[in-house]
Amino acid sequence: MRSVLESRRLAAFRAEVTAAMRRIFIDESARVQEHAAATSDAQHREVTFLQRFGGSLNLNLQCHAIVSDGVRFEE
Repeated sequence: MRSVLESRRLAAFRAEVTAAMRRIFIDESARVQEHAAATSDAQHREVTFLQRFGGSLNLNLQCHAIVSDGVRFEE
C-alpha cells in the first residue's frame, strides 16, 4: 500500500492519477447520498475543481467541491 506522500507525489506529476482520485471522491459522495435516499435511481449533482499551491512547483493539490445536499428523482 502506498504512503500518503507517495500518493501526493504521483498525483502532482501524473494527470491520470489525479483524475482517478477525483473520480473516487465523486463516486463515493454519490454512493453515500444514494444510500441515504435508499435508491440507486437518484441523480447526484457535484462540481469539483483542483487547485495547486505551495512553492514554485505547486505540487500540493487541494480539491474543492460543491455537493448538493440531496438527490433528484425523475417522475
